[in-house]
Order: sequence, then C-alpha cells, then structure tokens
Amino acid sequence: MKKLNRSNIGYEHNELDAAAKRLRRDGYYSAAEDYEGRSEEEQAVYVELNSLGEYVRSQAAADRRDSWRLGADLVDHLISHGWTPPEFLAARITEESTEGDTIK
Repeated sequence: MKKLNRSNIGYEHNELDAAAKRLRRDGYYSAAEDYEGRSEEEQAVYVELNSLGEYVRSQAAADRRDSWRLGADLVDHLISHGWTPPEFLAARITEESTEGDTIK
C-alpha cells in the first residue's frame, strides 16, 4: 500500500528556502533556483495537508452522520481537487449528483 511520506512536513520548505538563500548568496544561482522550486512544492504540500485536515475536522465536528457519509464527502472533496480514486470506487464516481445521493 502506498502512503504519504510524512518526514519533515511543515519544516522541509523552510530548510530548502534557507539552503536556496545560502546558495544564492554564494553565487550558485541555478542551484538556488532548484532549491527555491522544491521549497515552493513543499510549502504547497504543507498548505494542502492543512487545508484537507481542516476540511475533515470541520466535517466531522459539524454533524453526527454515519461514517460512510463523511467518507463520501471526503471523496467528493478530493476528486474536486484532482484526486483519482482507487479502481474499486470507479463505478460509483459520476459527473453529476443523482437523485437521492444528497448527504445532509
């Protein structure tokens, strides 16, 4: 099973940014640009994980629905952000909501 590498999330972008600044100061501009790009990617990872965590937290706190309904909302949220669900969920993914699937 694939899993997200959790090492240094929330810190990696700061370390990469500091390295980029040192490289730029020492005249290694190309390498500095590479580190700056990696720093921006790591910052995006941190921001997205925080956003996703806050979404899950708010959904769970907002109601007392069945767990599968919260899971379904999470899948909808992830798909709207470009996630590709596993194959076993593929038959359940639709372009538009169908009558009766509203989760409230």
